[in-house]
Amino acid sequence: MGVPPVHPALKGVNKLPSLNFITPETFSERHFTKIFLQILNSLFNFLFSPRNLLAVLGSYQQLNKHTETSEQSIMKLFTSSSKISLALLGAIASASTFATTTLSNIKPAVAAQFCQCPIYVNNRFQLQQPYVWSAKDYGSVLARNRFTQVGSPQPGAVVVMQPSFPGTNRTHGHIGVVENVNGNGTIGVRGTNQGNRGLFGEAGCNNVNVTRFETSVNGRPDVSFWVRGNNSNSGQQQQVQQQPIQQQNGFRQANFSAWVMSSNGITLRNSPRLGDRSNQGVRFRQNLNFDGWTYGETVNDLQLGNPDARWYKIAGTNLWVPSAYVNGNAPNSRPMP
Repeated sequence: MGVPPVHPALKGVNKLPSLNFITPETFSERHFTKIFLQILNSLFNFLFSPRNLLAVLGSYQQLNKHTETSEQSIMKLFTSSSKISLALLGAIASASTFATTTLSNIKPAVAAQFCQCPIYVNNRFQLQQPYVWSAKDYGSVLARNRFTQVGSPQPGAVVVMQPSFPGTNRTHGHIGVVENVNGNGTIGVRGTNQGNRGLFGEAGCNNVNVTRFETSVNGRPDVSFWVRGNNSNSGQQQQVQQQPIQQQNGFRQANFSAWVMSSNGITLRNSPRLGDRSNQGVRFRQNLNFDGWTYGETVNDLQLGNPDARWYKIAGTNLWVPSAYVNGNAPNSRPMP
């Protein structure tokens, strides 16, 4: 089918700029404000461009000059103007839909405050006052809040680092939460004010991330670990590290489904670890059924960029996928333990 002719006076009208499609895999909340303002700016330029206004005015002058054309010229003008109106309405509708969808997905924590490292620990564990100024002195605060010092790191324990520990503040040290323990004695720490990479919102703070400290904690007197309640795992770091993740964090039975967000598909894993790859895979947008989940290795969510330690077991198999790579949540679960 041919395209209806455009009135000569409207051939110079600017076209609306095309917008690059933003996939769930690449979208980040940080980009929303910039992109939405660009959309509004494009619409404003289209509406009030002198060139476009003169073109419309010229179309009416053309009608006046060609007195022998009445219905035919009016129909041409109407057809061309309708195209512009429909394009404009479509752009506005797309912008509105994009804005509504994005705003509905923004977590409240995005608007939270910048936190020093002790504030994040205070908020996460709801510690009671009085507090102290320096992270290096937080052992006394933790003890008052029924935390017990243990001899080795474990996921979920509070870590207090003295200023002499490499990578910490040379005056106040550092405090955070152990995210993972590696075989070489290094640890990943979940906390605030520890760099600007991979930030997300949590516990009333907008500058949380997970950072790996490259110095082994084994045998160092300038780092301590604290857990709430009694714990007698002192000296058992290697034993904790070698326990299967499924036993360490518990397997929750639940029937649910989710679809694959990764445009490259997913290679299924034999256990809740990225490195334990199987020879089987699933494709983009494939729907998967699960019969349970557990906490395992932390993976950054493809859509939001936030850390997610949940792993889902495909129903009737011993194969796993990270929650971070699929769209769907296990019932009564949260991304981190």
